Amino acid sequence: MKKLNYMFVCLLTFYLAGMYRYLPLMVLAVLESIVLGVSFVLPYYFRGKLSVEVLRHKDFAQKMTALSWEFKVVNRGILPVNSFRVKILTRYGSESSEEKKYIYGGSGSGESTFRLEALGEYCGMMYLRLSRLKIYDYLSLFSVSRKIEGEVQIAVFPGERALRIELPSLCCQETALSQERMEAGVGEAYSEVRQLREYHTNDTKRYIHWNQSARRDRLVVKEYEKESDAGISLFLNLDGIWEAKPAKLDAFYELLSALLLGLLAKISLVRVYWYDVRMKCLTQKAASDIAQCRNVMLALYQMEGAVWEEGDKLWVKGRKTWGEAGIGGCFQLNLELGWYRNEVLIYQFSGENLSEEMDKKYFVV
Repeated sequence: MKKLNYMFVCLLTFYLAGMYRYLPLMVLAVLESIVLGVSFVLPYYFRGKLSVEVLRHKDFAQKMTALSWEFKVVNRGILPVNSFRVKILTRYGSESSEEKKYIYGGSGSGESTFRLEALGEYCGMMYLRLSRLKIYDYLSLFSVSRKIEGEVQIAVFPGERALRIELPSLCCQETALSQERMEAGVGEAYSEVRQLREYHTNDTKRYIHWNQSARRDRLVVKEYEKESDAGISLFLNLDGIWEAKPAKLDAFYELLSALLLGLLAKISLVRVYWYDVRMKCLTQKAASDIAQCRNVMLALYQMEGAVWEEGDKLWVKGRKTWGEAGIGGCFQLNLELGWYRNEVLIYQFSGENLSEEMDKKYFVV
């Protein structure tokens, strides 16, 4: 519209200058023509001088928390660029549909940095991809565009929410095992030797390592690894993950994170097992703190774009229990938000009320 208005003014000026033979109008008409020609050429000049680069190709954020994503605009020309537009496409995981975002700005000669505020609405891997750069002349009458490349992978993690869990059955098992070890003379609630350290007055004398004490000329005791440090296992049944939408995966990741943090509030280690389609085998990661929980989540995120062949799907569909998977663990979580222990359902969470259920429910397992 602006271009049409300007051309109309130019034609009107030419008409009046020709009709009245008025010198200032003639000069104005010529100047308007020159401006129109320069405005047409400038975007093509800018297109060869302006480039857009991504500063960070990988990042992470917490769900529903704004992330400031930076990119660099380099103007290698002498003239400043008054106006440009960057088109950015965003998607989650293996989704084919992409949402469009636009950033407008200007750049002087040299380098300048721009920021985009991105909000992670779903847990999982979020991709921001540079698509096209559109450059305008100083009057925004003409524009040219070209394809640009650059992608940022953002791992969107759930919040630090934990399920409220009590594990009296696990404590009973540890007590029984500890009693057996005490009767066998190994020690109370301990298994393997973790380290040797100096003797303290409140240490049990039976744990003194006499050979090392004699060599070091001071009392040294054996510090055992607690049975609770052995942790428990959690098997993830990923049946259907190859066709799951971002909203469904988001609910699964939210529940998995809350379950891991809830278990780690009572025990020291959780071993998580799942079928890794990239490795074509069952894989395992240990989690003992929130950082390692995020490593588990990240490993799952990285499978979102993987290709599931028919053999992979059959493997997952055919092994839905711990025994079939060859795991001696006690918990299972599936993509339908079902939480099991030894094939017995503990609780079936719902996707609609998941947040409320995780906050208000109290589980005694």
